[in-house]
Amino acid sequence: MNALVLLSVLLAEPSGLEQVRESKTLRWGADAQGGAPYVFADPHDPSKVKGFEVDIAAELGKELGIEVRFEQRQWSSLFQDVGRGDVDLAMNGLEVTEERRKEARFSRPYYLFSEQL
Repeated sequence: MNALVLLSVLLAEPSGLEQVRESKTLRWGADAQGGAPYVFADPHDPSKVKGFEVDIAAELGKELGIEVRFEQRQWSSLFQDVGRGDVDLAMNGLEVTEERRKEARFSRPYYLFSEQL
């Protein structure tokens, strides 16, 4: 069984959450080129993104009472982008592995899946 989660170093720290609340903007990074169903370009308006992770980010913004801003990133650099503070969190079909647990904090899973042949 595999799980997809939010990657968040900044929001895991109280001071990081306070910074987000003060700025009134949550910057979340993902790579829309990864495609559906996570995050992908809206076929009717390619300047916008759609997908269930877009919906999760919007609900998180509502819960925090702040604006949510999507930032296109390279999937391969999401961990570094969060670590540098380029984005406040990453959400892009990220799987939890033991190695990744050493470098980041994760939310509770929001999507569980398993592979089979």
